Amino acid sequence: MINKNDWRIMGQEEYLFGVQLLHIKYKPANDRNTHDHCEFCGKTFFLLEGYLHCGYCTEDRYLWICDVCFSDFQDRFKWIVIQTKGDDRLLRNPEEYANKENSKET
Repeated sequence: MINKNDWRIMGQEEYLFGVQLLHIKYKPANDRNTHDHCEFCGKTFFLLEGYLHCGYCTEDRYLWICDVCFSDFQDRFKWIVIQTKGDDRLLRNPEEYANKENSKET
């Protein structure tokens, strides 16, 4: 169970509680944006090797959440994951990806 005082919680309830999220491959929201960060842990989403390449985002692709933080906080934040169509779909199992990411950190 995640501690209610987890260091990653910094007021995100104000703008992320109950929002709809997509689980997709990373793509910047616009051409001026080269990367994004997880709204909780700060891990970097980027198209180059060595960075996160998929995760959860708001429909406008402006706010991103890594698979690990999504798993940790999905009950607390009551997120709704909506289906995606076409090339945006993520074919990987989110739990499998989260476990793979965790093994990289050790």
